[in-house]
Parts: sequence; structure tokens; C-alpha cells
Amino acid sequence: MLSTHEAQDLYMYTVNTANIYRGIARDTIRNLARKMVKGEFDREKAKRAFYHVAEAGARSYGVQFCHGADHRAKERNGLKTFSVSDRREVAGAMLDHYAGEITEQAEALIGPGQVQVTAYDWGRDVNGNPTAHYDVDGRRATSRRVQCGCSDGRMDGRFKAMEKAGINPRWYEMAERPDTKRPDAMTALYRRKPITLD
Repeated sequence: MLSTHEAQDLYMYTVNTANIYRGIARDTIRNLARKMVKGEFDREKAKRAFYHVAEAGARSYGVQFCHGADHRAKERNGLKTFSVSDRREVAGAMLDHYAGEITEQAEALIGPGQVQVTAYDWGRDVNGNPTAHYDVDGRRATSRRVQCGCSDGRMDGRFKAMEKAGINPRWYEMAERPDTKRPDAMTALYRRKPITLD
């Protein structure tokens, strides 16, 4: 619950007005999702971004409900109706309101919930280093063999293969270790790490 009636009124108007959502809120949500994927999300900066949405809501409110000689005068009256502290409070409430949508868009940008990486077609390069082809979710990720390491897992090239398939490996953790008993191929399963705004 917001502290003042003006803040509550601005919040309800801004969240329920389609033109504000289409005009500025959707782009703000998309940008915050990108920041989240890059690992640059900052809650205070996100509130500042939503402050601009609240300000656009106050201007739109002024045009629709306030009196003035012209369009700009109505916008100014809308900004005067809601104090800066009210707009900041509404910005924090809108961040909480749109948190689920930001997280959904970040998940869509990151990739699927599970990724299966398979290494197969073992060989050696000219220096004698072990190499293999990689498939990510059944699609070939490497056009030629890449180094795969000498360990039992032989999955050192898996992150490069995930990147080539358009999946950011930083957001994934191994769910099942590779089966090293199969001589022809090794498969490892990765799950996406949980995504939160904090």
C-alpha cells in the first residue's frame, strides 16, 4: 500500500493506462531484462528508470484530468499534482509490479530451462590434443572439432559450444555429470540458474 492517496492514484493510473505501457513501460522492462542478463542489474537504477515511467504517467494524468490553457500547461499541472516523493514511491511500486515480467523476458533472452550438451567423434589435432564435435540440444554447435581436454569428462569445449548455439553458459549449472562409460559420446545436462531481481 502506498503512503498517500496521490501516490495510489498515480500508481493505478500509470499501471492501467495502455498508452503509457506501450510508450515507455514496455521499453523500460525490456532494457532492465537485458541488464539482468548481462549481470548489470541494479535495483536503485531500476527504480530511477521507473521514475521516468511515473513521470510520464503524471504528465498523461495532467493532460487528461487537469485544467490548463494548452497541452504543455496541462502536463505541468499533472507534474505539480504529484510530488517528487510520490513519483519515487510509485516507481518502486511499479518495479515490484513488473518484476515478474522483467524476469520472464530475461529468461527468454538467456535460453531454455535445460540444455543437453553432447561431445562425440573423438580425435586429435596436429599437436596431439584431444578434440571432439559438440551438439547442443540435438543441433550441431561446432562445424569442426574443438579441443575437449584430457580429463575423464572431456567436456572442456562445452561452454564454447553453448556460446556458438546462442546460449550464455554463465547462467547454467551442471545438473547431471557426463556419462564417461560410453566410448562413442558423452552427454551432460545443464539447468538454468534461478533468476531474481535482487
